[in-house]
Amino acid sequence: MIRRNFAVCLLLVFSFSALSASGQDEDAKSPKSSPKKPSSTAPKTNKIQPTTKSVPKTVNAPKKVSPNKSVLSTKPTSSSKKEKNTTATLELTVNESGSSIEINRLEKGAAINVESATGADSGDTLLFESLQPGDYLVKVRKNGFYEQQLKVTLKAGKTAGLNAVLKPSTGFLTVVSNVEDKVIEIKGFGSFVEKVENLAVAPQQYEISISADGYEPVTRRVDVRLGQTTIVDGNLKLIEREKLLQIAKRDYQNGLYKETIANCRLILEQKDDDALANLLIGYAYFYTNRPRESRFYLARALGLQMEAEIPVKIYQKEKNSETLTDGVLKINRNNLSFYSAKRPELNFNISPSSISKLEINQDKNNSNSASSKPDSVEIRASVSSGKKTEKKILRLYPRQAFARVIAQNKAEIATCTNCSNVGCLCQTEIRAVYELLLNWKSGSFPRGTNASSSVAPPSAGFTRFDGQGFSLSLPDNWLKTTQTDNPMWFAPTGGFFSSQNRVQYVYALNAGVLPITANDLRSESERFYQSILSANGYLEQQSEPKEIFISGRKGLTASFVGFNAEIGEEEFVQIYTTFTREGNLFFILTVTPFEKRQEYRRTFRSILNSVNF
Repeated sequence: MIRRNFAVCLLLVFSFSALSASGQDEDAKSPKSSPKKPSSTAPKTNKIQPTTKSVPKTVNAPKKVSPNKSVLSTKPTSSSKKEKNTTATLELTVNESGSSIEINRLEKGAAINVESATGADSGDTLLFESLQPGDYLVKVRKNGFYEQQLKVTLKAGKTAGLNAVLKPSTGFLTVVSNVEDKVIEIKGFGSFVEKVENLAVAPQQYEISISADGYEPVTRRVDVRLGQTTIVDGNLKLIEREKLLQIAKRDYQNGLYKETIANCRLILEQKDDDALANLLIGYAYFYTNRPRESRFYLARALGLQMEAEIPVKIYQKEKNSETLTDGVLKINRNNLSFYSAKRPELNFNISPSSISKLEINQDKNNSNSASSKPDSVEIRASVSSGKKTEKKILRLYPRQAFARVIAQNKAEIATCTNCSNVGCLCQTEIRAVYELLLNWKSGSFPRGTNASSSVAPPSAGFTRFDGQGFSLSLPDNWLKTTQTDNPMWFAPTGGFFSSQNRVQYVYALNAGVLPITANDLRSESERFYQSILSANGYLEQQSEPKEIFISGRKGLTASFVGFNAEIGEEEFVQIYTTFTREGNLFFILTVTPFEKRQEYRRTFRSILNSVNF
């Protein structure tokens, strides 16, 4: 039995939330002391320091004693000292775990709050010591139960016992499901993300809908009874791939690009060489301004015998002026063509063998100035027109570029509106078109993920590792790849490689502690997120931080997704943070290919649950 001590302070307005049954303590809150450097040790205390000068002293607070100890009795307090004991003790037993307890001393008709506590285990007896003799009102509360109020008179040198029996005022709902990333909607009550567990609701009938991307939604009707927990079957079935493909196609046609991407990812998890799914996700990325990802998937689609169409503009010089004409670049494995309904004389059709030169044409005066020209793709090729074949220079510009009038009957090509040339989306887009044409010309198309396919799944056994002020367990077949204890990188064999003089992680976990500048977990976590985003420009934050618990401490978690060109696929990063006892920021960062994230979710949760400080 775990024993717990609480400080009892007699003052007009004072309340202390005690430890929860799960082991959460005062350190789980935002640290109130000044930031300290990471350290593996910290002084421990079971005393609560007063927060007001009016408190004369702190004394021992409620202890948890054996649930078998008798209650509702009054007996002398044993003491080896000869002097008379002038304080009293209260033993309180609660039948419901997680109850909130408030003890008020009644003095001249006014209640003075003496002690508050939460988290008593069912059947535990809390021992409140060093209370002043007098009349007390004890309030016991818990969500879903009627509040119980008990009066008791405490006498000097004696122990009084109370037994609080809470009665339910509601029923409870729990939804169990085989899918973690789901949405649960309780009609007339509200929506929940991921889980519903012991939710207190009024006794009545409920309609509950469970849905998740790539799964057939289900709706259940259940009757909830007073004081009982109703278990709802929320298991979902995967949508058949062909049906999911039709949904993705419809979403794309309706301009629902984010939904298209989500559904195509699920399809590619089942079959990564699905030609239409690669084409649709490539288009969806293109129209959500993510050309790097678009290029990769469109190249895969070309290799799978699909034809891709990309909007571009073609350059034409006429007398002293320059013009751009909108059109569509059509690419399949054997041909490259340009089609414009406005100016059909600019249309062309060429093969890879007819090209003598393919390069990115960068303006020599390229700068941050709005007057600089955007990059273009220059193609030198033999172009057939009827019976004639002539050599031409074909210049393609991004769809955002335009011809700007600079004088009468004279115009020049400019970058996209309200945007600088360097680092502009139009530049990234035309370079993606150039890289796609390189794939087409060479006939080299990615057939699947470039991440190592020889990585063994996480083993069932775990090994303990000690960091700076923390420890955690990793699968036996994962290696520690760094020499230091802060931070520590772990990865399986084949889960990382060297690229451009640095280690590139495909499957990995990073853990460590950092000093803080503020006693606010959310702001410190967001500062850490920004450092990760700055170092990995391809990543984007996918969710607002969600509250979690790490080793009994309040924490946050957020997910990040981005196309990593070095591994040629989507990367999924999950970050977990909390404060340590020393007042530092503890973090865990996990990395997997996006399409493999579900396979590693259980392993990462086991690692997270193994953390000790």
